[in-house]
Amino acid sequence: MPYKIKVPSRPIERDDVIALHWLDRWTAWEHRHRRWLVPLVIGAVIAGLALGGGGGWWWWQNRQAAVLAGQAAEHYPAATSPPADGTPTLAERCAKAIPFYQQITEQYGRSRFAPLALYYQANCEAELGHADQAVRLYRQAIADYPSAHEVAPFSAARLGYLYASQDNRSGAIEQFRWITERAEAPNRDQAHYELGRLHEADNNRDAALAAYTSLYKDFQKSPWATEAATRIKQLGGELPAPPDQPKAPPAEGPAPEAPANAAP
Repeated sequence: MPYKIKVPSRPIERDDVIALHWLDRWTAWEHRHRRWLVPLVIGAVIAGLALGGGGGWWWWQNRQAAVLAGQAAEHYPAATSPPADGTPTLAERCAKAIPFYQQITEQYGRSRFAPLALYYQANCEAELGHADQAVRLYRQAIADYPSAHEVAPFSAARLGYLYASQDNRSGAIEQFRWITERAEAPNRDQAHYELGRLHEADNNRDAALAAYTSLYKDFQKSPWATEAATRIKQLGGELPAPPDQPKAPPAEGPAPEAPANAAP
């Protein structure tokens, strides 16, 4: 008869005992690695607080700027129709809007409303006849917000027109050329046309033709292309073929005559 050894069954560990085992292991691991674990935890807490604070600061900046932008928009920009009797003129509305836009640019310059506020402030200063102030603000908008794909090019265009009105054609040419060199600028077609007009005013026919030709070739669907075609003809130039137009096949001439000694 085989002999059987009695082995006592292993008691089932309760959940709290198992949890205690894990807690003991964590305590031991934390004790061994405390030298670098504590600074890591502190750094993570500080980073979390910084990210949360930065997000809150960004939200607050945009919230305050949005309130000011709404107050400014009650005055400028607004309808450009002639004012009726008793309604404020554009200059009067600009004078009321400037303090709001100025507060946005000075106090909330990192908000998403700041580039447009600076542009509108410059427009208002130009409307009030403060040319020097407008020039400074347009140049600031171009320098401070070059990645604002609409504000910077339109600021350069306004600055170019302002220079042209002051008979500073070289300054105006510089601004419109700056626009044409930026692929993301939405007003490149208009800038090409204004470049052509300025070169015409300087009696620089070749440069004017080059500007008009670039406009006609690269912006076929632009309304400025029609104007450019008219100016090209007036200057005695030739209209270039549209880039998407297929080339005409070579004309077929009469078949060559067979030589007299050719075999029939």
